[in-house]
Amino acid sequence: MLGVYYGCHVLTKSYIIEALTKKILAKLKVNFLELKDAFCCGGRLRSASILLNNYLSTRVLSIAQKNNIEKLLVFCNWGFSSLKQLKYDLEKDAESIERISKLLARENLGFPDLDRIQVLHIVDFLHNLLEEGKIKPFSKYSFKVGIFPGCRAIRPRQIGINAKELITKFGHLIQELGFDIVDYPEKESCCGFSLLEYKKDTALALSGLILSSAKDAGAEILVVACPLCFEMLDYHQDEIRTHVKSAELPVVHILQLVGLSIGMPLEETFIQLNNSTSALLKKL
Repeated sequence: MLGVYYGCHVLTKSYIIEALTKKILAKLKVNFLELKDAFCCGGRLRSASILLNNYLSTRVLSIAQKNNIEKLLVFCNWGFSSLKQLKYDLEKDAESIERISKLLARENLGFPDLDRIQVLHIVDFLHNLLEEGKIKPFSKYSFKVGIFPGCRAIRPRQIGINAKELITKFGHLIQELGFDIVDYPEKESCCGFSLLEYKKDTALALSGLILSSAKDAGAEILVVACPLCFEMLDYHQDEIRTHVKSAELPVVHILQLVGLSIGMPLEETFIQLNNSTSALLKKL
């Protein structure tokens, strides 16, 4: 059974990703179970408490195991890296496992088998559907596209994240959807989201470098895979341009591009709700 873990950000701020996920999975006839009561992964709390981060992430997997989930689709890069980090952190930490187990027991949850559930990044998941023939693109659109996986999808590599493989899959997926890939220097950078509340100017400048770099390389669209990157690069683009004037580029989520490519009506992809896509809409 495929489990869907939206994480906290999608359900509170990037609600169009939740709605679009349901539409696309239904259209592709993919059976899935939304993970209920699995809230924050604790990723943004890691700098304050690694134990708290690991407890909240373990709780997600525990709820998934309780629901007989075999594959867990994760949307947020923080969630993805936090769930991948668990085995690395806890493999030789019996004390933390005991403390987390006691906390889980308060909710009648058991400590999960960390090898049992396959954690899938959204790019992995969509690429798998493409390989299985479930995504059959017939897009009438053609654009030069820059991809942006987001830093937490490709780092830290020691926890089992294969950056090269994920970036390759991302590019292959976009090409198979009918778009041309544009390479650019800032492709593997950080969007700055984690700095937004503390050093906003720095965060906006980092995003500005990504957008201007992709634009200078010839990209007509920037495609992101993480809701945090989506918010940063799309929603805050007006503010970003106060720091980097050339940082003007339509930003779409990978699910929106998939929706367009499989023939969903434009309004059902919610691209019209993006902050940065007014110029793009005139071409669609």
